[in-house]
Formats: sequence, C-alpha cells, structure tokens
Amino acid sequence: MPVHIGCSTIAGTTTKGSRGRIGGCFVNLHNPSLEGAEVAVTIAHGKTTFTALGTVVAVVPNMGMDVAFKTIEPTQSAVLQEWLAGLG
Repeated sequence: MPVHIGCSTIAGTTTKGSRGRIGGCFVNLHNPSLEGAEVAVTIAHGKTTFTALGTVVAVVPNMGMDVAFKTIEPTQSAVLQEWLAGLG
C-alpha cells in the first residue's frame, strides 16, 4: 500500500525516458519516506488536482525526496501538461 503524499506545488520536475515526458517531482518534506517506498502523490493547484503513483528514488535528509512517477493516468497527464505549459 503506497504512502499518500499531498502537496500544494511541484518544487521541480525530472524527465526520464523520452524528451518532454514528465518523470517525477521533488517533494519538500522534513521527514521523507525511505528510498524505494511506493507513494501516491496528490498536487492541488487552483481548483485542479493531479494524482499519480510513484517510487521514491532519492532522499535528501530533512529536505525532501525525489519521486519518479510509475503510473500516470491519461487524464492526469493532461492536467500536468496544462500546468507546465502555463509556466512557459
């Protein structure tokens, strides 16, 4: 059962695999999960919410963790792409 993580913003994104594919995010937490832990990430922005399942791939003690998304539903991918397009 994955640990559920909620946050209000994406601190940064990482890309893995093909160019332009969103691969994960860094989650700011004082007590991050252990590397290898499965997590469910929920990010709210305005009235829209993004959710995905991921794995903790790196931990920075007392700062946070890098999460690689394992599963992103197509509707959730569209939400994330829209948010990122608004940044540019």
